[in-house]
Amino acid sequence: MGRRLGKWSGSVTVLACLLFAAMLLAVCVIADRAGTDTARAYGERMLFLGARSLLAEYDRNLWEDYGLFARIGQGPEMEEVLKERLDAMSRKKAAQRRDSHLMFEIRALELQVQTAGGSLLNQELVREQILSLMEGKAVLEGLESLGELAGAGTFLEEKQNHAKGELDREKEEQESQEEQEEGGQASREPVSFDGKEDFIPKPAPGEGRRLQNQWVIQQLPSRGYKKESIFTRIQIRSEDEMMDVAGQARQLLEKLEGITGALARERLIDAYIFSYMSNALSPAEKETFFRCEAEYILEGNFSDDENYKAVQRKLFLLRTGLNLVHIYTDQEKSRLTMEAAAAVSGPFAAAIQFLISASWAAGEANHDLKLLLEGGKVPLLKKAEDWATELFGPVRSTYEQKEREGLDYQGYLGVFLLLQGSEEKLLRVMDLIQINMKGRYRQDFALRECIAAFTVQGRFQAEPAGLLPGLFPPSMRDFQLSARHSY
Repeated sequence: MGRRLGKWSGSVTVLACLLFAAMLLAVCVIADRAGTDTARAYGERMLFLGARSLLAEYDRNLWEDYGLFARIGQGPEMEEVLKERLDAMSRKKAAQRRDSHLMFEIRALELQVQTAGGSLLNQELVREQILSLMEGKAVLEGLESLGELAGAGTFLEEKQNHAKGELDREKEEQESQEEQEEGGQASREPVSFDGKEDFIPKPAPGEGRRLQNQWVIQQLPSRGYKKESIFTRIQIRSEDEMMDVAGQARQLLEKLEGITGALARERLIDAYIFSYMSNALSPAEKETFFRCEAEYILEGNFSDDENYKAVQRKLFLLRTGLNLVHIYTDQEKSRLTMEAAAAVSGPFAAAIQFLISASWAAGEANHDLKLLLEGGKVPLLKKAEDWATELFGPVRSTYEQKEREGLDYQGYLGVFLLLQGSEEKLLRVMDLIQINMKGRYRQDFALRECIAAFTVQGRFQAEPAGLLPGLFPPSMRDFQLSARHSY
């Protein structure tokens, strides 16, 4: 009996030892995997902080001049900087692991920064930044208006001045640091607008500027852009699709909603143009190559004079057409032109009336153009009291009508910009930014090197630290991390 009990007691002991070993192994496995998961979470945080630190090194000149965020650099250089910073964070954490819950040390084995499609040559990135900037400005203007009503305008102004002072101080420190760096100074020199040996030559006084440097022209973002023909948008529908009236109605409603949203976005981009670009009657605060920048966006010629004259022709044609509509819709003017046509030729009175009306509308348009170029306003659709010329009589002085309601020169530019293709408009905005940044700061400036978004991919390894020996081979503690970062 005793032998039998002793035999069973030994088996129980062995079983207990096996259960204890299995439980200990399970605890170690769980601890190991938990540590690996913790290391992965910490690696994600490290990668996030490292990537955000790269975004924090944005070009301050680009931001101050045009409100755009971008980091000057390329993928290999960014990989090197990011690797150094991740290694520094790993060493710092390793030195503090005794006071930390982290049971693993993180080591970056491979890093890759992909910048394809992330430069400011990407129109969508530029568009998103512009829309975000102008939406924020609209909110701030609304807050300022509320602040003035509530008596808080002084507080907001003090906050803005303090923030601007901090940015100016940081910019001075950055410039002093760049001056101390060696190498690459020739390419970082700004392009002077003055002198005979200029990178972008300055024209003689009184002449419009013309861009002739082919190297600058070939680098422009708009080079190679072709306008989309209206015929490429025509879609041939099948008979079944044409009979689907309900489906067509839904598509029409969707298109109308899309058009409304698109118009709102285009208005914000137009507001950006008038805030950061000059035009013939509104010079820029900082020196620019083109004096007529809004006109360049509309016409795309590399000459100030050509762009300015082309816009004047558009204004004249627009005002002639609108004035012609007014003549035919105004009973008195329509009667006068009909009587004049009947007195000249009876059978062809209608055709002669059209010629007389068109001539009268053109004369009024010439007066409107002169008024706009002098800083006055002209209503888009005129009333009888807004008319300045007589069919057979003198013209009123333009100075007598400057205080009338209507659109000024910039207002009519806004009408043309709203009718312009979105892609073409944005590309020419990017042209102006690149040209002026070359002239103000550094001649090798290019939007293709301005990184606003990038993807980081890395392979990390969690190495055991402390008392935990690690139950899995190093290859099983490798993990991949990937994330997209942008401003």
